[in-house]
Amino acid sequence: SKIKEIKLLSKLLPLNIGLNKMEQMFHFLFEISQRDEINIKSILNNIDFEGAFKAPTSKDKQDIVKILHKKLYDLRYPLQSQYLKIINKKIDNLKLLNNIKIRYDKTFERAGINFNININRKNDLHNSIKWLDKNRDKIINIIEKK
Repeated sequence: SKIKEIKLLSKLLPLNIGLNKMEQMFHFLFEISQRDEINIKSILNNIDFEGAFKAPTSKDKQDIVKILHKKLYDLRYPLQSQYLKIINKKIDNLKLLNNIKIRYDKTFERAGINFNININRKNDLHNSIKWLDKNRDKIINIIEKK
């Protein structure tokens, strides 16, 4: 059984994942396996490990890595993943201006939201302030409901 699991995991090697991401993925697998008392093969079947290699949206190796990492992350941290989905949906509803980017700590270790506002012209400043004022309640909702 362990040999089959190792053969399955060996498919990750040609993806050139990188040591950090590979370590995270193996760590997620181990923690899920321990927590749920299931073998790694069951976890890989649950995230459709084989299907990720065949998915039409997978244009390159990095896309496959992102898909697999996200699925493992969601399994390992189900509650945090739900919070991230809720926050991301609220941020998507803000309809950002081209010069505004929003970032936040997805580990929730640091509170708050970071707004990166790129101002090249006087109009950018005016429009950004107007946008912030217009979206004040939505922004407060995101911050308070975290």
